[in-house]
Amino acid sequence: MQALKSFLFLLFIVVCSIKTVNASTTTIDFESLAQDGTGYTFISGAYVDSGYTFTASNSVPYSFATAGTADPRFAGSTALTTFNFSFVFFESNTGSSFDMLSIDLAPVSLGLNDPFGVDRELGMAYQTTIYGRKVDGSIISQQLNLPNTSTSNILTTYLLQDFTGLTQVAIDSSAFPGVQFDNIVLQTVSTVPEASRFSLIALGLLLIAYAMRKPHGR
Repeated sequence: MQALKSFLFLLFIVVCSIKTVNASTTTIDFESLAQDGTGYTFISGAYVDSGYTFTASNSVPYSFATAGTADPRFAGSTALTTFNFSFVFFESNTGSSFDMLSIDLAPVSLGLNDPFGVDRELGMAYQTTIYGRKVDGSIISQQLNLPNTSTSNILTTYLLQDFTGLTQVAIDSSAFPGVQFDNIVLQTVSTVPEASRFSLIALGLLLIAYAMRKPHGR
């Protein structure tokens, strides 16, 4: 009898430790910044979206900009950019780690409506690099080649490799003409008790304990 009780106690401890891994995916699409009309909307200071904070290494005179849906430079989806040729950083507001799965990118649309008054050089190779700082302090990077055609302001999806366990991401927008970015797909993983399984096994333990307390016939 004592051995059975010890077994049940150990089983109860195991049940209490049962956990399940939940993965939650977030897509930051900047649609809260969508506006009809032409021209750009400018954002000063930090920008917060979907539980993540975005900052620019150069925030003078503004940090970010986004084109109106009726603007000829609109990339087909509301995207964020910076004209300051700086780095864009983002991290979780809670300080928790996350995985970065993909991002949509395009060069800042130039041409006749370019805010700098110059045309895009179609023969130039446009590139950007995404950097990720991991929990252990190591840095991972991936260089991406952006299309360089008359329609290169259309966003292209890029998949990222091994951008896992990150605490911060940096997007290099320091080279002319800069990049615009959208649809950043992030994933967080959490471990929580599996309540349903715990309840079922706990009920079984109670039934066994009840059966053990019943007097046995001679």
